[in-house]
Amino acid sequence: MPSDGRSIRALLVPKVECDAAEDLCRKRLRAQAQLYFGADDSGSAVNVLRPLALAGDAVAAFQLGWHHEEVYRAGVGRRLEAGSTLPEVRVHGPDALPEGEAFEALIEARSAPADAKEALDAARALALLWYAQAARKGFAPAANNLGSMYQFGLLGRRDEVAARRWYLVAYDAGSPVAAYNLERLRIMGYQDRAIECTERAGGGWLPLVRAPNRDDMFDDVLMHTRFRGRGVSRAMRDLLATQVSRFVSPQAWADEITAPPRTPGLWTGLVDEVKYGEPKWDFDDEDPAAGQKPLPTFEEARAASVARDLRTGDCSGARPDPRSRRVQAMQVEMEEQLQEIAAKRSAH
Repeated sequence: MPSDGRSIRALLVPKVECDAAEDLCRKRLRAQAQLYFGADDSGSAVNVLRPLALAGDAVAAFQLGWHHEEVYRAGVGRRLEAGSTLPEVRVHGPDALPEGEAFEALIEARSAPADAKEALDAARALALLWYAQAARKGFAPAANNLGSMYQFGLLGRRDEVAARRWYLVAYDAGSPVAAYNLERLRIMGYQDRAIECTERAGGGWLPLVRAPNRDDMFDDVLMHTRFRGRGVSRAMRDLLATQVSRFVSPQAWADEITAPPRTPGLWTGLVDEVKYGEPKWDFDDEDPAAGQKPLPTFEEARAASVARDLRTGDCSGARPDPRSRRVQAMQVEMEEQLQEIAAKRSAH
């Protein structure tokens, strides 16, 4: 072990000397930071990413947000709901944080906690600050992760209304993961009656209605974009890649979507992973025991639906979210594309 306490792996991380004003240099520095994280040298990784993030690099800010959120999660285990609201949320809110030197002062104030409890609050505060910084730059995965922090109570109490709001910000910016988070919340049902009625009046959040930004689909970003509170799995990254190919390579998408199935769909795959113990999906954020529960019977599912109806009450007159019209139009367009593909193939 070297005298400074760093691991041999950390010392073997290649040095990067370049002009951070250049895009290629920033990519190399972010890659270097990931190597430091992988070598358990988070201090060096943060030292690389922080100047980039303060200079306006949204991906670097996003990666810092992920790191600090993981520090908080490691400290509390499954007890994610913090209970107390951060001063940064009470005073500013994620969408009204100061910029420039005032923002840097907030970072500095949280960077030297006095004790273990303060360190946990500092970790979730720094996650909030860096995600908010990236979201302010229009980086959809950061807005998605803010939604996740609200959904699972990392910023105080669980707040489905704030979670939905930030998922919608990410959705509007093109995040495919946000579409799945919104669809998951819709399926689970909202306690808020107005939102529940709005969701019922709509037709869901899938399929995707636009191609995401290129940076959003890189593995080092996707694996840190939270779905159901956890990072996106390899199986889901493959699924998203197939769906996105519809926008960038329609013929490749057509070939993939009409080919004999090689891997299970997302939801079937999740069930199979739990049932057969293949790489296990982490259900902790929603329910630690969810992975062990059998699928509900028809009667159980119907009883849950009736209970949800009674809780929500009369939704007559509710209007769908305007975005749902685009989704419905895309559903029709996809059906027409598939019919056209089938007709061409039958003609040969």
